[in-house]
Amino acid sequence: MKAVIPERSERRCLVAEETTRGCRALRGIGAGSALVVMLQFGFVDERVAEAAGSFGRSVVVNATAAADSESDGTASVAGAAPDVWVATWASDDPTAGVVGVNADVVFSRSTDSGATWSSPAAIYADAAVYEAGGPTIVSDGAGELVTVFQGSKFVPGTFVVRSTNQGVTWSAPVSVGSGKGLPHLATDGAGTWVTAWGTQAQLPVFDDHVKFSRSTDGGATWSPEAVLSPGDDTDGLYADDPRLATDRSGVWVAVWLVAFDGLRIARSTDNGATWGAAYAVHDPGETDESAVDIATDGSGTWIITWAAVTPDDAGDDLYAVRSTDNGATWGTVYKLDPDSPLQRGINKQRPRLLYTSAGTWLAVWNSNSSLGTVLREHLNVRVLGRICG
Repeated sequence: MKAVIPERSERRCLVAEETTRGCRALRGIGAGSALVVMLQFGFVDERVAEAAGSFGRSVVVNATAAADSESDGTASVAGAAPDVWVATWASDDPTAGVVGVNADVVFSRSTDSGATWSSPAAIYADAAVYEAGGPTIVSDGAGELVTVFQGSKFVPGTFVVRSTNQGVTWSAPVSVGSGKGLPHLATDGAGTWVTAWGTQAQLPVFDDHVKFSRSTDGGATWSPEAVLSPGDDTDGLYADDPRLATDRSGVWVAVWLVAFDGLRIARSTDNGATWGAAYAVHDPGETDESAVDIATDGSGTWIITWAAVTPDDAGDDLYAVRSTDNGATWGTVYKLDPDSPLQRGINKQRPRLLYTSAGTWLAVWNSNSSLGTVLREHLNVRVLGRICG
């Protein structure tokens, strides 16, 4: 994991969350505060905790961590109010209300800015039915939260649950689509929500697309699922891992991966109701793209980043592309973190982006480079302590 840390004059309250599965998400709330969600492959990288005093020591989120031997992963977190944070993740820990042999979506709340967390509990009442995973939780900034998650082979599809009281209680799951891929979710903070997912179609159909559903009443009801970019022909290749972002002024951008064929970018200028033709992005010098993310400053600049294999480097590198005209056109692909000679062969994976209210961009990713620091094993959901300065 590596972070680009703002200068001290621009630094704000930052919190980082981790689990064992790879970097998952980056969230911002309020005046410059941010919560960084990391899912690590069995290690905590103390480099971020040591970097310029920006992060404190990690704190375990799931209270059962000391006793359980089950898996916790694919975590996401959102700020419901200035001091209230809600984390969701997939867990197969029965002490958290999980039923059966497969994982369920669980949640935990903090009312003291991430210092302490409630005992995890299943986010839906019938955990025996909705065995699921891959949750993403998003806040509208005014106390309403929506979590989208992937169903299971027993109850397939894409589902949402909603809370109107800062994550204290949750609605029953509502099906919004038939996808099998991990969904993503975003909101404009004014009642419009959009979720998107990959269909992961199988033979003999093999007609794979990214689909979406939209709500204009704060997540209470959702539109029928539809193909996000009908003109995008993936030629039988998987289209998956969509990410969404909005400038909160009517412009939305979706980006997703197409197996062995780079990225696709689609844009909406009517608050996510309709989407334009997909724009292909691919650098001939990289292959096997993965884990894309997107962020905007809300003033016309957008950045997309992803991980990909560089054949002559024997490792994964981070690439990025930038738009300065509100997503209408995109520039040349470049490396987000160019390698030094000592970094060749190093894997950099699952990047996440955030634009802060302080005017800085923050990028975080997984890396197997120790850069002279010690990697420490861990097995549970954790949050790095918060420091304000």
